Order: sequence, then structure tokens, then C-alpha cells
Amino acid sequence: MSQNLFSLKTEFLQYTEIEKGRSLNTVRNYDRYLSRFLDYTKIKDPKGITDNVVRDFRIWLNRQEARNEKGLAPTTLKKRTQNYYLIALRAFLKYLARQSITSLSPDRIELAKVPERSLDLITIEELVRLLNAPDTSNLKGLRDKAMLELLFSTGLRVSELCALPRDINLKLDEMSVRGKGEKVRVVFISDDARNAVQKYLDKRDDMDDALFVQITGKKNEKMAQKKDSLRLDRRTVERIVKQYAINSGISKKVTPHVIRHCLHSDTRIITSSGIFSANKLNNSKQSMVMSLDLNNGQIMKGKVIAKKKHSTENLSSMWADGREIIATPYHTFFTVNTNGIVERQMQDLSVGDYVAGIKHVDFSFNKKDGEGKDFWRLTGYILGDGTLSERRRGIIINDKDIKHIQYYANLAEKIIGRKPIIGPNKESKSHSLYIYDVKLLRKLRKLGITQYSKYRRVPESLFKASKEEISAFLAGYYDAEGNNGTIKVFSTSKDLLKDVQSLFLILNIDSILLKRDRKVKLPQGKIIDNTIYVLHITTFKNQRNFKSLIQTLKQKTILNPEIIEDEKIPCQQILRKLYPILLQNKGLVYEIQNKCNIKNLTRYKNICLSANLLMKIITVLRGNGLKDGSIDILENLLKLNSHIRWLKIKKIENIKGKTEVFDFTINKYSNFITDGFISHNSFATDLLRNGADLRSVQMLLGHANINTTQIYTHVTDTELKKIHKKFHRKSE
Repeated sequence: MSQNLFSLKTEFLQYTEIEKGRSLNTVRNYDRYLSRFLDYTKIKDPKGITDNVVRDFRIWLNRQEARNEKGLAPTTLKKRTQNYYLIALRAFLKYLARQSITSLSPDRIELAKVPERSLDLITIEELVRLLNAPDTSNLKGLRDKAMLELLFSTGLRVSELCALPRDINLKLDEMSVRGKGEKVRVVFISDDARNAVQKYLDKRDDMDDALFVQITGKKNEKMAQKKDSLRLDRRTVERIVKQYAINSGISKKVTPHVIRHCLHSDTRIITSSGIFSANKLNNSKQSMVMSLDLNNGQIMKGKVIAKKKHSTENLSSMWADGREIIATPYHTFFTVNTNGIVERQMQDLSVGDYVAGIKHVDFSFNKKDGEGKDFWRLTGYILGDGTLSERRRGIIINDKDIKHIQYYANLAEKIIGRKPIIGPNKESKSHSLYIYDVKLLRKLRKLGITQYSKYRRVPESLFKASKEEISAFLAGYYDAEGNNGTIKVFSTSKDLLKDVQSLFLILNIDSILLKRDRKVKLPQGKIIDNTIYVLHITTFKNQRNFKSLIQTLKQKTILNPEIIEDEKIPCQQILRKLYPILLQNKGLVYEIQNKCNIKNLTRYKNICLSANLLMKIITVLRGNGLKDGSIDILENLLKLNSHIRWLKIKKIENIKGKTEVFDFTINKYSNFITDGFISHNSFATDLLRNGADLRSVQMLLGHANINTTQIYTHVTDTELKKIHKKFHRKSE
């Protein structure tokens, strides 16, 4: 075998095409990348490829200008593009090693780290606009309509779409395609796609055997005649899709089947074994989260079947009735319109809209971490008022109430085995508790309790504890930072109170988080701006639960139990739709007003109904034999009221700064609980969003070997066809 690198490159390309079975496009790319490497390095012998030579080439490559659109400032090659050169070089070196030719080991080629691809989302509304964008009064528009419908229906790759033959059998609702690695898979054609393709083919008058071809005019007809085929290439299809996206008013990068929703890394997600941050859930083996079954209103377990993360600078904060969630603008929530409960992305929501939150999660993790209630009670108190000091080898706590100091001194003695010291604090006219114990100090540090109160959080291990341990911790924290009288707790750490808010939900206690900006006078006399957060327990039911479960040392005042508390259900749009039907039934509106003791039913077309009033109205409607789909929707909203708290949006604002965000695919119930909000299932395809299982979708999109997948999942082509028909475009 020749030892000349140019000859070896030719032999490698032939080997890649014949033995490896790679596509001609892959072979051409390898040829281009390797030729550029050899032209730059001027090396002719395989032994000349060394670490230093490769490093020099990478430095040179990193400084090369990339091709840009006209008018844009020049940029260098992206890291991902540079890696293509290295992948080709590594494959070439592997070939040389296989042929026993001495050269650089392929293991020495290390790819550059690249950020995960940042993918934009396309909403269902935008998708409809995109599919309807082509002007079907001419052949070009018919072609583009058929192309877009087929892409969306099948999830084909663009290269697979371009390779389709003209003689596809449209009588069948499936076809075989040959994708990456020459693997064959079955895809299914929707009725809309079949009709669009048929209309396009009926208008074709050329003889080309490609399904999608150039539409030539008189000016370029001669140029087209010189070509062997009018078949569209990948670049042309991408340009067509991009242009229709622009024409449809969509500024995002449009792909056939990618939809992404992303959560901030600190988002609290309730799982079957505890509360996990999005970041921790992504890195753990935990697979079950708590979901709400929207059919029967029950809290159930849903399975995490896919996880993903990427970096973004596009985040929004949404505050709704005392809860906050941070996510990308494309993260999806549940709201209400005339069709009942529907999904809407944060970017499409406005102040005054209602989104679904969870009332409570009456669910015990039944797990003790071995520390016990006494330890967690003391930890809660220290988290609120304690100062941890390695220099003084202990913990110092200040409190104005000597009874509190004495109570926690006794608790500390039980834990560390010796009496702590109690003394006066002359500077603040309060009392101090000194717990000198290095072992306890280190343990608290290990739990994540920092020195600065602004950055303190609830220890992660508590999120897996039993209800009894959680109650003890909250009692200790309330003794330190809670209020005498009205039940509320204070902190400079917003995340700490959001942690506490999540713990309250586990105990069936709802709370409202508020931000308070104030002026603070320092001891030196200087006045500064300061932000503090307050967590309120507001209604009688929640205050009663708090008083029963959280045995604090402070005096608590609860509301009058006779005050009627009935949460609102935002069904105004449904009532507006139903109202003309009520008017057609003579006397029905008057009967509703009389039996429900309301003066004017029309006012509820603009304001929320209480659950009690809604139940009375439904009873009257059913009693009159009225049958309408809107009444069924109202009944479903009433049924879900036991678990859903409808949150009115108070503020949505953008957040600056780059951070990681996380996607989770939740099987079965398509939702999970995030910072007290009910978030829609996050996933990548129209099919899976509406109920198809992950393995089936992978088969449809060619992301897994079809034979292997069928063996392990027992899913047949017939079953896949049923999945496609059942779920495709269900959400429109």
C-alpha cells in the first residue's frame, strides 16, 4: 500500500463509501476537510502527522473567517464547524491504524467543547400560519404546501424529503424511507399531507422522477434543461421554509418537529420521593414526578422519560398570586378559554390572565433521613437567626425572647450532649445562645447553610424528609423569622422563602410570597435601599392547618372561621359563549339569577365565578335539560377545583444573564408541578406532546434502529400507524 498521504486519502474515501456505506455527501465532506488539512500542513508522509502539526492546524482553523450573509460583520468558524474537520481527521487516522500504517493515534484528537444547540420553539398557532402561508393558486405554492405538510406529517429529515420519488403510493397512509446509515424506517402520511401532495402532482406537467422539483419559468427554462434532474436540494428546501416562516411573521428558526420548553435550574419540582431542583432532577436517577390527571382531578405519578439542558440568555419571571416561576418565554402553562383547559406559552400570557397552580400536594414521602424532629427544629431556628463561625468554633443565636433562647438551649443540649451557654447581648439588647460544637457546625455547613442570610436555602436533605420533620423545621424557622399575631414569615432570601412555600404545599398549607422594597437606616446613620420578602398565610383554612401542624413558640392570630372562603374559577369566556344559548331558553336567565341569589348574570361574563356559585348554576342548567359542550367544560373545571388554584398573573418581566435551563419529558399525564405552578409536559414532537410514547416517536423520526426498537418494545408498524392517526395534530 502506498505511503503517500494523498493516495491514502483517496483509498480512505473509497473505503468510507464502499465498506462503511457512508453517503456521497459524507464522502465529499471528508474529502474537503482532509484536503484543507493536507494543503495547510504540506505533509506527505503519515508519520509527519504529530500533535504539534494538528495543534498548529487547529489554531489556523480557529482564525479563519466564516462565510456570512452580505452586510454582516465577519466572524470566525464556529467550534462545531471546526470539529467537523477534526472528526474527519480522526476517522482518517483510524483507517491508517487499521491498515497498520504508523501515524498519530486517533485518540490524540480531542474535539473542542461546544455549547448545546439553542433551539427556538414554534407554537401550534405559528405552525398553522406556516402551513397556510403558501399561495396554492399556482404550482409553486402547491409544491411548497405539499412540502411543508409532508415535513410536518412524517418528521422526515430534509435530505430524506429531497430524495423522495415522484411515484409514491398515496393510496397507502405509510411509506418507507432510507435515512442515515442506509437504515430503512416506516413513516406515516396524514390526510392533509396526502391531499396536498396529490393536488401538487395533479398540476405537474414535467417528466422528472423527483417528487419535489424546481418550478421553472421562461427565463431559466434553458438552464433547467441542461440539468439531469430538477430535484430540489437540501439548501433550497431550507431557504423555502425560512422564507415562509418570515412571511408568516415567525422570527424563530423553524424545524418540522422541534418544540422546547425550559425551566430555570433552581425550579422546585415535586417528585415521588421529595422536592428536587430542575438541576438536581436532571442529574439524578429519580424518574417519577407528581402530575395532575386532568381527567379525574387526582394527583398521580408521571414518569420522566427524557431530560435535556442547554444555555440561554432568554428568561422570564412570572409572578401570579404570590408565586413566582422563572423559565424561558416558551415554557407552557395551563389556562382557560372557551374550549376549557388549554396550553399557552408564557410569552403569550398577559397580566390579568389566569394560569393553573396546585392547591396542595397531600402526599407524604414517608422517609426519615435519621436526624429526627429535634435536629430539624434546631436547624430551622439556626437558619433563621444563627451565625455560624469557624473562628469561634460554634453557632451564635440572638433573640429578644429569653423563653426562645432557653427552649433551644435545652434542644441543643439533647443533640450535642452538653449545655450551651446563654448570655446577654448588650449591643442589641437581646439574649444570645452560644453552641460551641465543631461537629454540629460542620454538619450544618455540609447541609449548605451559608454565612450570608441573603443566600440561604432550605437544606436539600429536608426535601426528602417526613411531614413530621418538615413541620419541626418550619416551627424552628418561624420562631426565628416569623411574626407574632398575623401568620407571616420574613427573609432577605427570596429562594429560601420559595423553598418554604414548597414545603407548605406538602403540608396542605397555601401561602403568598410578596416582595417589599423599603428604606433601612444603618447604625452609622446612612439610609439605604433594601428588599425583603414576606410569606403570608392568608385564609382561615390555611391558618388553621398552620396552627395545627407548625407548633411554634409565637402567638398566632387566625381569621374568623365564619368568613366565607370560596376560590374563584376563571370561566368568563365559557359563560360568554354559553350566554346566547341561555337567552334562547325563555326565562332561564331569570331562573338562574333567582335560584342562585344573584342580581345580574351578565356581570359574570367578565369576572370569575366562585366554585359554590358555579355548582348552583350547573345544577339549574342540568335541571332544565340543557345540553351543551360548554356545560361539560364547566363541570370539569368544577371537578378539578379540589386540586387547582387558579393564579392571576400580576407581573411578567425579562431577566438578564446567561444560565442553564432544563427540559423534562413526562409520560402519561403531560404535566408536572413546578414552583407551585402546573407546567405542561416539555417535549420535542407534536406526536409525543399529545400522548404517543417516546420509543414510537423515535421510530417515526429515525432516531433509533426500527428492528431493535420493535424487539424491545413489541411495537409493530400497525401499532405505530394507530399512534400516528390518533395523536397527530390533535392539538389544533
